[in-house]
Amino acid sequence: MSAVAQPRTTATAPAREPAARPRLRLIEGLQPRSLVSGRGVVIALVVLGVIFGVQLALSLVVIQGAYAEDALESQRIELQRERTAAQEQVDALASPQHLAELATGLGMVPSSGTNTLDLATGAVTGSTEGTTARGPINPALVPNSITNGERDAAERTKPATPGGLAPNSAAPAVPSEFELVSPNTR
Repeated sequence: MSAVAQPRTTATAPAREPAARPRLRLIEGLQPRSLVSGRGVVIALVVLGVIFGVQLALSLVVIQGAYAEDALESQRIELQRERTAAQEQVDALASPQHLAELATGLGMVPSSGTNTLDLATGAVTGSTEGTTARGPINPALVPNSITNGERDAAERTKPATPGGLAPNSAAPAVPSEFELVSPNTR
């Protein structure tokens, strides 16, 4: 053969025509699902309604409890006032001035000496000689402003309370130590 190389001819493929793309079409089964479904919206609304209902019920219970607590606190303050007034009345009736006045009303007189009574024998011992009655006790020597009603009259005629407030005509007879005086804004 000859030393000359012969060009090789390659077979070229026939030119292809671009193939027509198939038409895209929507497949019904593969549609993207909506993130929000009707059932999910209904469930969410029901849950929100229940939450708001429970919150409203709890708020009502708390408010009702606050009103009950306020009523009990007012009742406690009123009972404390009554207790204080009753204690003052007991103290006034147990005061030495009042007891001396009652004893004088019963005809009792103070003794100038001291005597003792022996319960076993029933005998009176002590210095009975020279004991004379000193006479009835004069209750005016040490007046008792509580039993005479002078204290209540003094409280009614008392000028303005501290802070420039006028006294309240409907104020209780026993002032409360638990309440604050509200300022007069006029």
